[in-house]
Amino acid sequence: MIRAIIVDDEEWTRMSLRKQADWEMLGIELAGEARNGAAAMELVRERKPHLVITDIRMPAMDGIRLMELLHAEYPEVLIIVISGYSDFEYARKALSFGAFEYILKPIETEPLMQALQRAADKLRHERERQAGYVDLFRKANLSDLLSKEKVLTRLVTSAASDSGEIENALRRHGLLLDWPRTAVLTIEVANFEKVAAERYKQDKDLAHFVLANVIGELFRKYPMTILFRNIGKDNELVLLKGLSEEEDQKNISSLYEDCRLIIDTVKQATQFELNIGIGRECTDLADIYRSYAQACEAVQNAELVLASQVTHFDEVSSRNEYYIYPNDKEKALLYYVGNLYKGQAVALVAELFGEMKKNAALHPQSIRSTALGLIFAINQALSPYQSSINELGIGEAENAVRSTRLTVDELSTDVQRIVEAAVDYLSSRKKSGSYRGVEEIVEYLGAHFHEEITLGSVAERYFLNPAYLSRIFKNETGQTFNDYVNTLRLEAASKLLKDPKLKMSAISEMAGYMSEKYFFRKFKEHYGCTPTEYRNR
Repeated sequence: MIRAIIVDDEEWTRMSLRKQADWEMLGIELAGEARNGAAAMELVRERKPHLVITDIRMPAMDGIRLMELLHAEYPEVLIIVISGYSDFEYARKALSFGAFEYILKPIETEPLMQALQRAADKLRHERERQAGYVDLFRKANLSDLLSKEKVLTRLVTSAASDSGEIENALRRHGLLLDWPRTAVLTIEVANFEKVAAERYKQDKDLAHFVLANVIGELFRKYPMTILFRNIGKDNELVLLKGLSEEEDQKNISSLYEDCRLIIDTVKQATQFELNIGIGRECTDLADIYRSYAQACEAVQNAELVLASQVTHFDEVSSRNEYYIYPNDKEKALLYYVGNLYKGQAVALVAELFGEMKKNAALHPQSIRSTALGLIFAINQALSPYQSSINELGIGEAENAVRSTRLTVDELSTDVQRIVEAAVDYLSSRKKSGSYRGVEEIVEYLGAHFHEEITLGSVAERYFLNPAYLSRIFKNETGQTFNDYVNTLRLEAASKLLKDPKLKMSAISEMAGYMSEKYFFRKFKEHYGCTPTEYRNR
């Protein structure tokens, strides 16, 4: 049975979730409820749920902080986020932080059931995979194909519920991890493919052999260590470091210093460039995979957080603030780009990333999400030209920004480069008169002419200078913007006049004129008669 808990500060929402879903049919047991993130964490530690359904805005501890703690301590738990439409920016953070699903309030039964069904299917699939993993451990001594590296890779990459099974499998391979505490170090080889090709003629096995031997020799001074290659990643080695009860902070600091020395030595001896992430210590073999996941997160965010080659997970997790997406600055950036103000656009990006760099509590994922948001916005500015950032001749811009090997300054430089390329592209297109967005604007006017609409508001919507829009609109349609809108309104009014039940004031308003007197004047100018005369005819 899949266990789930509900976290929401509103009793009505919790009751609605209990009543709306057919939990029994889904094979889900409701294991408890909590009013906030702090109470939820206590419940998670007590009940060990597989699924957490949580609101975002809550007192004491909100949903984002709850997700952060779950991600660090219980990465196997699936999270479904529920919140209102107004919390879109929080939703963006939730999704970037690993939420499985996001459901809007008010909660409708069908989307809720679909989300729960997908979560249940994923959890059952993961359970089957883990069962296969345990079974594989049982058969390890019967199969020569399962090497020590495969067993150890399984140990750090898969969650297993039975420590005894793990111990037996390791023992059959002569691996004794009977240490009081264990820390996992992830060793990422940043340039593995390049060095393997240049120095070892694409022989990756030979490259791994050399690298493992050099690193193993350098770590030999440390007792209780096991170094192995991650079978699933060519560019990663993993070190299991056993810690005795006596080892204190001084020893850990010494390990930090030696890691830095090892990185320098390996670079000189083999040309391989290493980055090392360190997870939190654990006392149970079944928790080693958590320490490994933390070490991976540390190494992935090392450059962006500290510009360091050796990073502990706590240095990343302590940065728990999230930057509220700067909609005002995005709007200003699009205006600058759309009107070819390159200097102002570049300066705005530099200033924005400078602010984020100064905030020592800002989570690295928040910085990346902001960068990606700006890139998507620039794509929006290019859309009226039937173009995108991937057509600017600067490579895969989005993939470059997602790279884990970037500092904040490098990330800022990349976004500035994209901005410059976008301005240059728009400049060339505007000079050649190849703008093709008037058709889209005409379509928009046809659907919204009855609203309070102006040249300025439409120019702002499409990130254009009003004077430029006025010129190209006249060139493409043969009418000024105001004449075109008036024509749409008057044609609509002439059709409405055919209904004798409609009053003139209603027709005026429905056609988009707030002043009935102004409507009469414009109508007579266009048709040569008053609306009343037109109706009588």
